[in-house]
Amino acid sequence: MMKIIKLLTIIFVALIIKSCTPDDGTPRPTRGENSFSAKINGKQFRAEDVEKFANTTYGISAYENNKTYKLTFRNSSMQDIYFYLYEVDEKKDYLIGQSDGDLVYYQEGDDETSVSISDGTGYNTGVAFSSNSSELNEFITITEVLGDSIISGQFEKITLSDPNNPNNKAVLTDGHFNINRNTLNKRDSL
Repeated sequence: MMKIIKLLTIIFVALIIKSCTPDDGTPRPTRGENSFSAKINGKQFRAEDVEKFANTTYGISAYENNKTYKLTFRNSSMQDIYFYLYEVDEKKDYLIGQSDGDLVYYQEGDDETSVSISDGTGYNTGVAFSSNSSELNEFITITEVLGDSIISGQFEKITLSDPNNPNNKAVLTDGHFNINRNTLNKRDSL
């Protein structure tokens, strides 16, 4: 009889613990290879591939030119976050500076690490929010960089402003990314 009571007690405690686990349907951050996760104004953003008709729009793209990276993260709502990481050559904190206000990168004058969010149309048509000052002392911490193929990092907070209304802000928090350009967007062949 004691064994039955003990077993029922263990099952009861396990059910209580399980019911206390939050599951509100919010996608949980991922930390695996080729992943990005952050919050925009407290709402979870996760990069995801978008498949329409026979085409796939990848949730993550990464370009490197002379130790400068352009990382694009797109969610299922076709909203894009752009990281322009200037002259990344070692693990350290990179100060976020002022974006030049467009989504065209690798031009003369693009000499600061910056962050932008597109207007959500799914095309490179306009900036909805962008970094506007290095005086905020906000950083992207690069935790790993290997050659031109692997780059990983994290950030606590990045404050962005609407270029047309500087009082309108978007705040990115709790972010991390892990990119391996050698395996990014490669599909297993059957």
